[in-house]
Amino acid sequence: MAQRLRPTDLSDVAFLILDRKVLIDRDTMRNLVREKFQIVGGNHLQRIRDNVGRLERDYESTVRAVAPEAVDYADAAASVLRHLDEWFS
Repeated sequence: MAQRLRPTDLSDVAFLILDRKVLIDRDTMRNLVREKFQIVGGNHLQRIRDNVGRLERDYESTVRAVAPEAVDYADAAASVLRHLDEWFS
């Protein structure tokens, strides 16, 4: 999400955070997110925050087409934004 705008990236990470059937410890989640959103310089946290906001417009139509059961944009965005500092500290 630091380098591209793909609503499915947001829904994927939100799924891992919010689905209680998926049990991932903090270190594994941090490593997964850092790899998935690999950063190449700059203020990556701010870029991710900005891009999460930009995804709102296309999130529902894009994500529902591939994952009808995915959480809605508001829940996905809130869950990811809440953990950013932890993942990138």
